Amino acid sequence: MSSHKANPQTASFEQQTFTHETVQLTRQPENRPDGAVITYTITSDETAPETIRFTDQFAAVDSCECGFHPQHAPTAWESNTTQNQLTITQELTETTETEFVLGVLSPDVSLSAADLRGSIEFIPDDTTHQPATEAADEDLSEDTTQSGGFFQRAKMTLLNGTEATPDTEPTTEGNTTQTLSADTDAPIDDETEAESDTDTDTTIAQKIPMREQQTESWDDDAWDTETTTKTGTNGTEAVNTDGSGAVEFDTDDNEPLTFESTDEPGGAKETEASTVDTDGSLLTALVSEIETGEHSPDELAALRKALDESYSPTEQIRLQHVQARMADFSAYLTQFEEFLEQYESLLSYAEQQQAAINGLEQTIDEHATAVETELLSLADTIEAVESSTEELATELHSVDHELSDLTTDVADIETTVHQAKTEHTAAIDALDTQYNTLQSELEALDTETTQEIDALRDAVSEFESVRGTLADAFGSGSDSGAAEKSEPDEIEW
Repeated sequence: MSSHKANPQTASFEQQTFTHETVQLTRQPENRPDGAVITYTITSDETAPETIRFTDQFAAVDSCECGFHPQHAPTAWESNTTQNQLTITQELTETTETEFVLGVLSPDVSLSAADLRGSIEFIPDDTTHQPATEAADEDLSEDTTQSGGFFQRAKMTLLNGTEATPDTEPTTEGNTTQTLSADTDAPIDDETEAESDTDTDTTIAQKIPMREQQTESWDDDAWDTETTTKTGTNGTEAVNTDGSGAVEFDTDDNEPLTFESTDEPGGAKETEASTVDTDGSLLTALVSEIETGEHSPDELAALRKALDESYSPTEQIRLQHVQARMADFSAYLTQFEEFLEQYESLLSYAEQQQAAINGLEQTIDEHATAVETELLSLADTIEAVESSTEELATELHSVDHELSDLTTDVADIETTVHQAKTEHTAAIDALDTQYNTLQSELEALDTETTQEIDALRDAVSEFESVRGTLADAFGSGSDSGAAEKSEPDEIEW
């Protein structure tokens, strides 16, 4: 089994799986840009064709705002607005998997996972098929009229110019076409049954406006003009059910008896006429009495009941349905008139806005003219500024040339200064070297001189000592002679 894979944006929606005997049903809701969608996937283990019927009970979505995709629709389906549920009948072929898509019409509303959650209930096969009259009575007795879908489709048609597609378009009733076949020996009335010697088949096509296949687009004229013919030896009765409100009876003696009724919206009956040409028959007296009013209300009610009983239940149901559709159409017309009134007010507002726009355009034109004048003046100013700018550019070019020459001179001077500085530094270094050399030589000479002086002093001291010794040895004579002599001066250095 292959399951439906949700878009990553709808991963929060829960996929529900339901099982019934050999059938498995997967229900996957998701939100798409054009609305909410529920995808049903049915898988069956049976190889032979079979029919499955189930009901989906919605949690928070109105069933009248639902529709199936044209290319992915079930065989038949009907909605019950009272219980807010859809009943779906699907014929399973030999293929093991069937998928169809339900669209929920919810403009400007983002449905949550709880809103799209439903409850599937499988219906036994014995309730799948119902007699035509029972199905019609049930459809008419239950509240299955869904006018919300009509208004939504009408608004989309008038405002957008397009009609809603079937996959998001709500339906107004069920979706089953039922056909009854009966023989002429069916009890039309006692006299016809007694005198009938023909065996003509009569087909009564009962079309309750349900969408049998979602591949067909919605058509308000789903009720086609049909005629039910009942043949007998007494004559032929032709019932026209095209919604015009006219019923004609043709008798065997070519005496036409015609009842014409005009039903205005809402079901109000305004005119009623009867025409009889029977040449003194009982019908003439009956019609004359009805026209003159010589009858009681009870008699008239009994007559109407007798005439109504001449119709089959199917015909009565169809006439009732036509009356109901006329009432709905009256309500639609009322809403449409209100919409037209709003549309007229919108047109008036649009005209006012157009006048305001025209005035705004004139103001814009005036401002545009003034701006153009200012732009011309600015253009002249810009030309003058450009001329001055060119002159300044020429002067700047001359200054740049002079600066280039000065830069060259400065570079030459820097080179000369650098060379002189280098030579001066070298001369200073040479003088420092010579100074250090002379200083070393002077220090050595001073040391040597000091040593020589010290040696001379030692020699003088030694000489003085020797002289004293000699003086003592030679006596006083020598002392007196020596005393007379002056001592020599101290040697100065």
